[in-house]
Amino acid sequence: MLPDNNNNFEKIRSAISYLIGGSLITCIGGVIIGFWEPLLSFYMTLFGVLCLLAVIFIIVFFLHCPYCGKRIFRKVLVITHCPHCGRNLSTGEIRKKGKKNKKNR
Repeated sequence: MLPDNNNNFEKIRSAISYLIGGSLITCIGGVIIGFWEPLLSFYMTLFGVLCLLAVIFIIVFFLHCPYCGKRIFRKVLVITHCPHCGRNLSTGEIRKKGKKNKKNR
């Protein structure tokens, strides 16, 4: 029976995307507001940097394949299959090995 950790993987992936979006919004907002309120700009930029540090922490310590348990570091938001075991991260199906559709040159 397959483990039910794929729901955790999706929750972690969505948390990472929200943190990256929040970081971008607060950093850009901090730069724009910096012309009028330098102290608020500092706090907004600090919050954006803390969000990015939280993303790095989550990726290093919590993001792993729910089936083989190995860490996934690259292409976290767009990856569909584990680069180590080849399973689909949302359904658990094993990727079929075969010919890929390549264009003839």
